[in-house]
Amino acid sequence: MELLELKKRLFSQFGGFADGRIKDLSKSDRFICDDREHADNDAKGKLFYWYVTVYMRAISGDVVHIDIGDAMPQSKAVKEWMSNNTIEGEWGRSVIEIKKGEQGKLKELAALISSITDKPYDVRHYKYTCPEVASVLRRTADVLATVWSD
Repeated sequence: MELLELKKRLFSQFGGFADGRIKDLSKSDRFICDDREHADNDAKGKLFYWYVTVYMRAISGDVVHIDIGDAMPQSKAVKEWMSNNTIEGEWGRSVIEIKKGEQGKLKELAALISSITDKPYDVRHYKYTCPEVASVLRRTADVLATVWSD
């Protein structure tokens, strides 16, 4: 699949680019995957510090990078998974590289994040963020399966 075709399909699935002002497919490659809503913003209109952002960059027709924000829930299993499945991406941040057919990796990570709240945990907002992030990752995997199905 060509990059432009992938961006067209992702644009349709996510309702636009991360920068909502851009409509020209050749001018951006970044999409918002998370479920942010107005309620996730503080009084100044900024996302709460605990909100986990999830972005996708279309690198080629068969490769995307998933960039998960710094507030991602952590556990020993999640850290191990991330160390085995990330590469250095844009601006030196660790990103998850997903190639066509590998979108199941995101569901693996979702299961690990969901399992954090199965046992006692120290971070109080994990009660809300773990299920939300896991849901976003599962949905992103499903979106990729849809756009890559030929």
